[in-house]
Amino acid sequence: MEGDPGPPRLTAEEAATIGRRVRWGLGLTVAGIVGVGVGLELGLLDTLALPTFLILLPALALAQVPLLGKEELERMAVYLGSGITILILGALALLFGNWGVGLSALGLVMPGVGPFLLWTMGLVVGGLALALAFRPLERWLSGGPPPFMADLLPRTSEERATFAGLSLAAGWGEEMVYRGYVPAVLVAVGMDLWVALGVSSVSFGVLHAYQGPAGVLRTTAMGILLALPVAFTGSLYPAMAAHALYDLVAGLVLGPVLLGREGEDPGDIDPDHDE
Repeated sequence: MEGDPGPPRLTAEEAATIGRRVRWGLGLTVAGIVGVGVGLELGLLDTLALPTFLILLPALALAQVPLLGKEELERMAVYLGSGITILILGALALLFGNWGVGLSALGLVMPGVGPFLLWTMGLVVGGLALALAFRPLERWLSGGPPPFMADLLPRTSEERATFAGLSLAAGWGEEMVYRGYVPAVLVAVGMDLWVALGVSSVSFGVLHAYQGPAGVLRTTAMGILLALPVAFTGSLYPAMAAHALYDLVAGLVLGPVLLGREGEDPGDIDPDHDE
């Protein structure tokens, strides 16, 4: 009796695709650093950080797509690794922004309790509606979400707690980078605010290439949605809170529905026997 063959191996063509995307990403990032350094009046840290956030990180996300599904998924390792990475990136964006454009330009000002709550809840509801609205496009483009997406949903109480931490980290760190630091620096060098928010949202979308083509479009649209309170109130906090709440609801409550697998409970796949 033959054993489980396990995940499919990486083909030579897929390996070549990964290498090509990495080379393109590095090349475009270097070109971006040179262009920013020559054409814009930015400090050294901003000159290095801006192309890294806008070009290199999304390019690396694209490069890793062929690797998805090639190895057994260890959810705890994914949650912890992603959370730590996001926190580091957010901390760097906060540090560089504080040294450069300043905290208020990053959106670290409260809009008032009422507007904060209204914006936050409106963004969460809008984000969930957006996710459902993109399901037909996802089925048309790729037959549905990538199969491994369901494997990312937490099963046990330990995984749920860690996923909750990841959601909070993503709400703070990703918003600090893509609705705070990046658009603030672009505006500081003369770009229109809406254009800056759009550019950063595209990079934010490509950063989620693991979700498939429709996932990139959906996440880009979600980025634009999260940018609205930044544009209208000057505050980043509603976007941070809404991003974290959306991830919590999507991952812990509505995951199967948003993935088009209604009726399934992630716990049914790997029941939690923890006391």
